Amino acid sequence: MGSGARPRWVPAREFVRIQGHAIAGGLFYLGRQGRGEFTDGCYIDPDLPARRRRLWESEGCPIYWAPRYDSMARQYRGAYLAWLAGGRCDPKVDIGYVLLFFHGLERRFFIDGQKGIVPLEEKVLIIREVKRLMRVYKQKYLLEDYGTDFLAAVWALHHQKPVIPKYIDPVRNVYTGLFRLILGEHVAAKKRLPPRMAYQWTVLATEKPYKIDKYFHHEKMQELFAIRYAQSFGEGLLVKPNKKRLELLYSPANPSLREERIRLHG
Repeated sequence: MGSGARPRWVPAREFVRIQGHAIAGGLFYLGRQGRGEFTDGCYIDPDLPARRRRLWESEGCPIYWAPRYDSMARQYRGAYLAWLAGGRCDPKVDIGYVLLFFHGLERRFFIDGQKGIVPLEEKVLIIREVKRLMRVYKQKYLLEDYGTDFLAAVWALHHQKPVIPKYIDPVRNVYTGLFRLILGEHVAAKKRLPPRMAYQWTVLATEKPYKIDKYFHHEKMQELFAIRYAQSFGEGLLVKPNKKRLELLYSPANPSLREERIRLHG
């Protein structure tokens, strides 16, 4: 790919060669973004030099929190391209490279997706890829949190029934907007809150949910809560709906998208 190539999304079936690296599987943005434009760090500029480098030589990569391909040193760009060329599956790679790739998936699903230019088959593929990355890099807490937020937001966009997904953990304050949606639909249907949902609501409303998890056994706490809840509210609390329309916005992990209003509901 030569100079001046327009930025574009590389689909999963396309094979590309960048700075000597043969990369199959796509699912990333490629091309040079114009000067003066608001640029996204997940784009791979094929004209930027990248030194061929073994992945295990990339320790100390200074891109941990907010990686950008265009600002990385050439040895780190080379390590990132090597990770892509290797199938994005080396569990020892620095998490910064995984996050950089994840940022592109996020942009494609929520920004391009809301423009109506992403086919359903590709959305399904992106969801599967996020789940796969979470399995491969399950020890990396940042990806676990961002991936859980991503999947929760996807569910908020496309769910059919108000069934609480398995990845909603009541003791972790991740994407609370998803629970707000489930709770709102339950209240709108004029159903009494079961003990489990009331417990989740209580924990997610706590300023420091991790404190509960640190000092108490979660399952035992839920059992005790259910007993006291039944004593106080019998068959369950009936919450009166308010007139305010529920609005859910997704806060992306990609720092280049922080100013984007990604509306999920409302």
